[in-house]
Amino acid sequence: MAATLPATLLAVLALPQPPALPRSFSVRISSSDSSSQLHQLGLHPLAASSPFFANSSIMSGPPAATFFFDNSSTDGTLRQRINQSYGLPSTAWTLYTPSNASMRTYAQLADDCRPLPVNFSAFLAFDLSWVPLSTFAGEVVLGPSMKANRFVYSDTRTLNNYTLVTTLHGQLLELYSTFIGKLPGTGSVSPTTKHTFGGLVEGPVPASLFDIPVQGCFEKVPPCPNGDVVLMDLYLAHPHQFTYLDNEDTADAKGDVTFLCPDILQPGSSAFNLYDQVSRWQVEIDTHWGQYEQCNGYPGLCFGLEDYFVGRQIPYGTKKVPLSGQCTPNTDSGSWFSHTLGGKCLDGQRPSEGTCTWRPVKREKTIALKCLVEDVGMLTACKADILAAGGLPGPPFTKWIYNTSLKVFQDAFASENPDQGGCPNVALSPSEES
Repeated sequence: MAATLPATLLAVLALPQPPALPRSFSVRISSSDSSSQLHQLGLHPLAASSPFFANSSIMSGPPAATFFFDNSSTDGTLRQRINQSYGLPSTAWTLYTPSNASMRTYAQLADDCRPLPVNFSAFLAFDLSWVPLSTFAGEVVLGPSMKANRFVYSDTRTLNNYTLVTTLHGQLLELYSTFIGKLPGTGSVSPTTKHTFGGLVEGPVPASLFDIPVQGCFEKVPPCPNGDVVLMDLYLAHPHQFTYLDNEDTADAKGDVTFLCPDILQPGSSAFNLYDQVSRWQVEIDTHWGQYEQCNGYPGLCFGLEDYFVGRQIPYGTKKVPLSGQCTPNTDSGSWFSHTLGGKCLDGQRPSEGTCTWRPVKREKTIALKCLVEDVGMLTACKADILAAGGLPGPPFTKWIYNTSLKVFQDAFASENPDQGGCPNVALSPSEES
């Protein structure tokens, strides 16, 4: 007599299975702001706690990109790469199977390459290795009458909750990814990015696409050959309880304005959630600049290999100049700087002695972000500058457009008098000053 499978198991086997991805393919990906489908789709259950959903908005990712997927190697290596078309870094993911723990991520912008931590790559990376492990979560209706399948997966490696929407025949339509990680010392943001698939081309992917530059990603970028020791005024946006520069990124005045303006105008901005003050520091620096490190969180986590020299680059990076402006003046656009703890001078040390590369001399002034953005009008100035320029500058992100905003920013630090556009200095306790 033949054995009969339990009804519950038969029901599970009858459910739609995750789409079978081709072994090698490329596909176009676009991102758009489309909040109207949030409740209609019924995203990953854990996405419901996101404040972005509460505000009925979705964070847009890169406007367009091409994603490459190759699972045809004989050694079991799954390789993925996304080439952004908006001046953002191209990112290669390498996943060694069957051990999923050995995933590696690298971001490359022209000759500027650095490793990224898998769990804090945000929208710079794109991953489909989890698709075969996803679970069917019901049908949805797209448009007037189109039925589609919905699959969900929680990835503890990348700290993302995924919701994949496919046709009933397994064609990729849309992907929603909600980042559920949290940087040390910061509030929870949980941005959700929507990706739309189009134009999938099945077939071999050129192996050269997955060649990762040695310099920057596997070996340190050499410091700039010429340099001196100088005093600089640098700015840091930070939460009020964290004022130190160790493993943090700073900027000159232009660089900080270029960071602040897009950030304070973005729906669901990290402003006020991840930082609520801005400080000006006087710092003594050895200007044999190293590669800029992306330092985030409190205490800071720095992404890259440089652990001694102060890093420098043009805001957001650029292909226009070598190494995103590490060894160029960047007078027009301003610069960002990274201060890794390995280069900080200990008590009594000076950069000129060759034993360290940076020394915080004095925190000159700290102002409340609310005063800067609302009271003295930087939010209004940023809007005016961007509208006058016809929108945010596209790649290579080196066009300077913030003259009005820069003056508001500088005036806020130059005076305590609100009639002169000044913001009051925020007094810190002795422990906060250290």
